[in-house]
Amino acid sequence: MRKLSIIIVDDNRYILRSFSTFVKLRGHISHTAENGKEALDLLSAKKIDVVLTEMRMPEMDGMELLKKIKNDYPDTDVIVITGYGSIDDAVKAMKYGATDYILKPFSLDEVILKVEQHCSNKRRVSCKEIYGKKKSSTPRVIAETSEMKNILDEINIVAPTNATVLITGETGVGKDVIARLLHSKSERRKKPFIRMNCVELNEGVIESELFGHEKGSFTGAVSTKKGRLELADNGSLFLDEIGDIPPSTQKKLLRVLEQKEFERVGGTETITIDVRVIAATNKNLPFEVKKKRFRQDLFYRLNTVTINIPSLKERKNDIIPLARHFLTTFTKDQNTVRMTKEIKNMFLSYTWPGNVRELKSTIERAVIFSENGDINLKRLFSEKDYFAEQAGIFTLECPSLKIDDVEKSLLLKVLEDSQWNIQQSARILKISRTTLYDKIQKHDLYSNRQKPEKFKEEG
Repeated sequence: MRKLSIIIVDDNRYILRSFSTFVKLRGHISHTAENGKEALDLLSAKKIDVVLTEMRMPEMDGMELLKKIKNDYPDTDVIVITGYGSIDDAVKAMKYGATDYILKPFSLDEVILKVEQHCSNKRRVSCKEIYGKKKSSTPRVIAETSEMKNILDEINIVAPTNATVLITGETGVGKDVIARLLHSKSERRKKPFIRMNCVELNEGVIESELFGHEKGSFTGAVSTKKGRLELADNGSLFLDEIGDIPPSTQKKLLRVLEQKEFERVGGTETITIDVRVIAATNKNLPFEVKKKRFRQDLFYRLNTVTINIPSLKERKNDIIPLARHFLTTFTKDQNTVRMTKEIKNMFLSYTWPGNVRELKSTIERAVIFSENGDINLKRLFSEKDYFAEQAGIFTLECPSLKIDDVEKSLLLKVLEDSQWNIQQSARILKISRTTLYDKIQKHDLYSNRQKPEKFKEEG
């Protein structure tokens, strides 16, 4: 992956510093601007690949900046950042030429990976245009093990149907990739594929994001907005981490699956849609049903077809082919960075608690810190997480460290910093309050302090 020149535009100096530091750690060139005018000055003086801009800013907002960039610097990509789970501005920005949008809250790692992936895809498209080569939009799934080959066979059977599919598996196994593969092999492949992560949205906005809302239906609803269901009409809606949606939303979603209809928040008009729902979860939904945290009728409706993705430690024969694939992704030539027998053995002996996602990040780090084509073994697994270290949370020093201990330390640190404010802690950790309660009980964190009679719930 070549160095990218990135401008971050935001009137919040803390965000600018954090972004800038992280961009540099990823090996790219970082520029910052506190408003649109400063960004345009930078664009006039330097070659810029990507502009990341906040939408709400004084002097010149993100929308006006976007229009000027697309008019004066059409080869520069613009990714807009919009807050509070609203996609109204984002949809409008896409119409004016924005490459993509990011909803708050987000992680810096996810933002930079999205930028890098887009730039990588853009170069491949340019090569295709130059040489006239055709490239399939079908996501590539590495499958050397019999378990993964069986899953691909099942996808080929299920994809052409309209059946609802539930994808299960640990975090990082590639459920998103399987969902996109199902869509790309379906009759709906030329129609929208809309993704919604149910963990990223709090209870106050999840129904607005899913069903949309009418103007004036609540404070801040200044205009009518289409939800993800309407945006996905005739296509596919991927509901990631569906086990975290609140009970009230579960009931309304069941109606959508059974009757293909709903009303926007604050609306009375019944809207009919044709959407295929693909859901994913890392939770044990039958157990959640037993604990009455997930509706039984919704589970059975989602469970028409279930595809379980095995963890990476259960598909060891896929580890090296996946590593080679990611090497190709992050380098122009796979031979640029050598994978020795010693490194292969390390990969095969490691447990990969983060699964394919962790392997991908490890390969990317290996490419960034490679020296003359050799992977720096000291940095392969022990590269410190800068932001976790700065927060004093934890540092991964070696692969033998127990992941449960790391998780316990992280949870306890966040809870204590927030004075055991559950809502605030869940927001920082990007998990639901229910999941946080479960993890508190799992690690017996009450023993680390006097068990509170009532948790603080206000953010």
